[in-house]
Formats: sequence, C-alpha cells, structure tokens
Amino acid sequence: MSRADFEEVAKPLLDRIRHTLENLLKEAKITIEDIESVEIVGGSTRVPAVKQIVEEVFQKKPMTTMNADESVARGCTLMCAILSPTFKVKEFKIEDCQPYPITLSWQGGVNEDNEVEVFSRWNVIPSTKMLSFYKREPLTVEARYSYPNDIPFSESRIGQYTIEQIQPQPDGTPSKIKVKVRLNRNGIFDVTQASLIETIEEPNAPADEAMETAAASSAQTVENGEAPSATTTTEPMEESAAPSDAAAAGSGDAQAEEKDKDEEGNEKAKAGTAAASKKKKKEIDLPITPRVPGASKKELERLIEQELDMISQDKKEKERSDAKNAVEEYVYEMRGKVDGGEYEKYSDDTTRQKLLADLHTTEEWLYDEGMNQEKNVYVDRLKNLRSLGEPIRTRYTEAESRQHHMQELMKSIQRIDEAIQTYHTKSSDKYAHIDAKDIEKANKVLTDKQSWYDQTANHFHALQTHDDPTILCSRIKQERDTLERECWAILNKPKPKVEPPKEDTSKQQQQQQAPPQQPPPASSGNQNTQSTEQPQQQQPSMEID
Repeated sequence: MSRADFEEVAKPLLDRIRHTLENLLKEAKITIEDIESVEIVGGSTRVPAVKQIVEEVFQKKPMTTMNADESVARGCTLMCAILSPTFKVKEFKIEDCQPYPITLSWQGGVNEDNEVEVFSRWNVIPSTKMLSFYKREPLTVEARYSYPNDIPFSESRIGQYTIEQIQPQPDGTPSKIKVKVRLNRNGIFDVTQASLIETIEEPNAPADEAMETAAASSAQTVENGEAPSATTTTEPMEESAAPSDAAAAGSGDAQAEEKDKDEEGNEKAKAGTAAASKKKKKEIDLPITPRVPGASKKELERLIEQELDMISQDKKEKERSDAKNAVEEYVYEMRGKVDGGEYEKYSDDTTRQKLLADLHTTEEWLYDEGMNQEKNVYVDRLKNLRSLGEPIRTRYTEAESRQHHMQELMKSIQRIDEAIQTYHTKSSDKYAHIDAKDIEKANKVLTDKQSWYDQTANHFHALQTHDDPTILCSRIKQERDTLERECWAILNKPKPKVEPPKEDTSKQQQQQQAPPQQPPPASSGNQNTQSTEQPQQQQPSMEID
C-alpha cells in the first residue's frame, strides 16, 4: 500500500485529529502566537500525515526530541523540582480539570427550576461547591453528565443521593438545607455532606405575640420554596448567582396579604426582623443515602477479601522464593571459598570433602525436585549446610579479627603501665593527688590482664587453623573494656579544689560590714559643740560564697 492510498483510507481519522487540535485551541482560549513549541512524543503522532496536520494547525514544525517515556520522566522531574525547596525552576502552572460538565437535578414545583449545572466543562479539580435548599421533607438529588453524547460511555447517570431526616422549622416554615458536592482529585463526583440550619431563639429574646405574628407573616413569602439558593462556594474561590424565582415566590402554598393590611404587615415585619436578629443558628448533620451504579457492599467486601488473600499469597511466594535463593546463594558462596578459597585452610580434609559433597548434592536437587518446594524445606536444607559450613566461616572470621583485638589490648596495657610508672617515678605531678592504695588497686588489675594476655597469646600460637578457638574476639574486647574502665576510673580521678584561707575571708567580710567613715561636722565657732546630725543607716553586708 502506498502512502497516498493509506492517507486516503485513513482520511476520516485524520479529519478527527484536525478537529480535535482546532478545538484544543478554542477550549484553551489561546492563540497560535501564544504557543512557543509543539512536541510529539511517539506512537501514531510520528506518522507523516499527522505531523503535517500538527504543523498546519499550530503553524510550527513539531519536534521529536523525546519519546513517551522520556516526556513522562521529564514532567515528573519538573514537578519534583517545583515541590522541593532545594531547587528553583521557572514557575509554571499545571491544573487538572474535569472535561465533562455535571448537572444536579431534584423534584420541585411546576414553576421552579429543579436542576443546575454544578460543575462546568474544564472545571478545575479538586473542587467543592455548596448548595442551599428550603425543604420540609427528605430531599433526593440526582447527578448526571450534562451531555450524554460527549462522554466515552453509554450511561450518563452518576447516581442518586437522598438526604434524610429533614424537618420543618418549629414555626412550620421550610428548613434551610446546605448540601456540599465535590469532585475529588480523580474527578469522581460525590455528595459529601448535608446539614440542616436550625434557628434557636435565645432566652433573652423578646417573644411577644406581635413579633411572632410578624415573623410568621414575613415567612409566608418563602414558605415551600424548594429551589437552590443563590450562594455556591467552590475551591479555591467563591461564586455567586442571582436567586431563582422559585425561592422567592414559593410553590403555591404562600397566602396573599390583603391590600388594606399592607401597612400593618410592614410594621409587623420590621418587628419580626428585630426579633429574628436575636435568634441563633445551629447546623445539624443529616444522613445521606447514596444509590450509585456499581458493585454492592457485599460484593465489595468479597473483592476486598479476595485482594487480601492475593496479597497473602504474594507474600508467601516471596518468602518461599527468598528461602530458595538463600540456599542457592550459600551453595555457590561456600563452594568457591572452601574449594581453593580463603576458607580452605580453616577446615580439615574430612569436613571439607563432606561439605563439598553436600553442596553438590543440594545444587542438583535445586534444579530437579527442589524447584518448587515449600519454604520450610529450603530452610531445613540451608540449616544442614550451615551446620558444616558456619564453623569454618567462624574460624576464618576469628582469625582475621584476632590480631587487631590483641593489638588493641596490648596498647591499653602499655598506656596504663606508663601512667602507673609516672606515679612511682614522680616525673610528673599529674597523678600525685591519687592515693597509693588506689594506685596499687589499678596495678593489680593491670597485672592480671597482662598475665591473661600472655596466656591467650600462647594459646593462639599453638592453635591449628582448622581447630575451633576457645577464646573468641568478643572475649578479648570484653577484657580490654574491663581494663580500661577499672584503671582509668582511678587514674582520671580529678585533683581536689584548693580553697582560699579562712582568715583572708573573715577580714574581707569585716571590711565590707564596717560602715563607711563620715566626714567631721563643720565647725560653727565652738569646737565643743556636738553635731546634731543623725548617723547614716548601715548598709547590709554582702554574702560571700
């Protein structure tokens, strides 16, 4: 088939592509000049006819620098950079939206509007709106997609939601019902909350008959009004619309006032307004019974149980596979290290040959009857292999670490011995404040550890590589820690503090407690005349620590 024949056969599909791209510009409310570049990311968009349509619609040659996987990865990277405080990128906005408008309808009077489009086309998600109704009895609302022919499935009805336990106000007027509808981040519609606004009269509010009559007459005009109110709220902004005629006029139950009583009604309405301003409002949550197409509660429970069972089976299979892999890994590791590797000299010939035979047998079993065994079978196999292989591994590990621990113990012995020798030779006054009995105690601990070190070194010197050591590295570390703890607790004892002489302190206190000397009084011609001035008040002495 030639390209011309192919494009002729595919012309209806190609026309749909052109129509979609043209509508895209209209729906986005942008012009061709607003577009910087066009990228096609693989698949059928790379067909020359499609590339030509893209270039004709956007008047820009499409670029092919990425495939589908790379474009997703780049988008994820940019979003991560936006969310991270570490990076700073050029700001741009990404909004998810709902491409299908949703209408809410309910049962109302003949002259009432009984439906409203709550979410328009390309409504940003997630989004929430609040609707207000005036009702005396339970309310049933139905949600559906506004244009059934535009959705990619046959059923346009989303579901019905019945709001229960709606009651009129104590004075018989309809209650105000607030209904919250929401599109979640996945574009799924739901009626999430309904509440009744109950008016409660405060104890100190006037309740004379004139005000009650005026309030009742003023409420007659909205009695039985069952259309949604004007206010709807969305996230992140609020919208307001004009109130419907039905909410203002009611459903036919309102009684007309006589013309000659208009003035009296107005006065009573004013009084009723004053009384109503002193009433409190309380929201009462109402139960919502949804009826949406889909699996029943029992079916959902069965599917959830089935899913949990599959998760359990997956976990069991993973544990079985891990146990099998552990056996296979142990076979390959030990065979390479025991037969000519670093473990060879740490096992005698009899044990080594038996272990190699068991490893070979296990390897053949794994690829035959041991291919699909239970977890406990693999665990037992590995346990039997470890009973021969782990002693060899332990000897190797101990031999590799033994020299390091013995050297650390010898260093500790030498440092403590130097400190004790410094005390005895008095070459420094660093340890002169320590009592001789304490030094003798530290010296005894040092002598014991030195003797233990010499015996252990002789033991290791006579030990064969394929023999199990009776003293492990953990014991050597324990002996060193004991030596360090007991000896340095004595040698690091701080010097006593030297206090100042008590005589100097008492003199200082006497000087501070003595009152300051007063200057002699001025002579008035008679040197025998005594001064009549009052002595100054003595200042309190300072406290000296």
